[in-house]
Amino acid sequence: MKTYLISGVEDFLAERACLHLLNVARKADPSAERHDITAGADGAAGALAMACGPTLFGDGALVVLDGIENAADDLQQVVLELLSESPNQVTLLLVHGGGVKGRGFVDKCRKAADEVISVEKPKGRGWDDFILAEFTRHRRRATSAAVTALRNAVGDDTRALASAVSQLVADVDSEPIDIADVEQYHAGVAGASAFAISDAVWEGRAVPALVALRWALDSDPGFGPAVVASAAGALRSLVRLAGAPPGMSDNDLAREIGAQPWKLRTLREQLRRWKPGALAEAAVLLATLDAQMKGGDGVGLDPVQKQVVLETTLLRIARSR
Repeated sequence: MKTYLISGVEDFLAERACLHLLNVARKADPSAERHDITAGADGAAGALAMACGPTLFGDGALVVLDGIENAADDLQQVVLELLSESPNQVTLLLVHGGGVKGRGFVDKCRKAADEVISVEKPKGRGWDDFILAEFTRHRRRATSAAVTALRNAVGDDTRALASAVSQLVADVDSEPIDIADVEQYHAGVAGASAFAISDAVWEGRAVPALVALRWALDSDPGFGPAVVASAAGALRSLVRLAGAPPGMSDNDLAREIGAQPWKLRTLREQLRRWKPGALAEAAVLLATLDAQMKGGDGVGLDPVQKQVVLETTLLRIARSR
């Protein structure tokens, strides 16, 4: 049995790692059957034992056990037995969502796994490295200015950034991709970029934010998630800035909060007008909005309804400053 532990808080990177490993295993054994099991679900222990058990014709199995930090005692026992017995026909992917929950069991899995893959959120310059790596995945190059512009336009969201890079390389022919390509692609109508709308929200400029948002949505109806990701990234920077130790240099502070040094002046000005309680309320609103844009609480909403929810939420945040 080949066993992998995929550990970290970045769901998108975990999904990508799982898909890659499953594709590799599928090439080695095209007849292998895939099983997806949630560790916290009822009957998970029995489902895992059955999925990894021998079959009549000796067929292989590709098994993904998600959320092992939530594994009950009976499931933990099955996992540890499988790790020690190593049935040859099974590829087992153990997915750990990060954090300290279930640490003892997770550590045992870490020691027994054939390979451990970290899927943590990038920090500081790591975001630029992630974007450059995404361009490399598509066999394309981008300038450092283009990388910075793309991060500012989309925000610190691995899924949104990967999607933005994929769209850019599909639609832009120039090599390397430069800042002008990013600005042209993401600026939309009347310069309504995601980061510009985000800045208007956090600066309390409700009307300019709404006008720019409507221009952008008129040009690209699918622009909403990028705006939410940008606003969420700015909120994270504001919260980190508020909690940063005093006396740090701008370069050290920029690394601490995961922002470009030139962005600090804007962030400081924005933070000066926000109270902690209002930021906390904004975080809740953005989390709800993000779920609605991705289909969580917004299941059943048509595009017009989603636009209304997006507009009203951003306006509420801007006016709560």
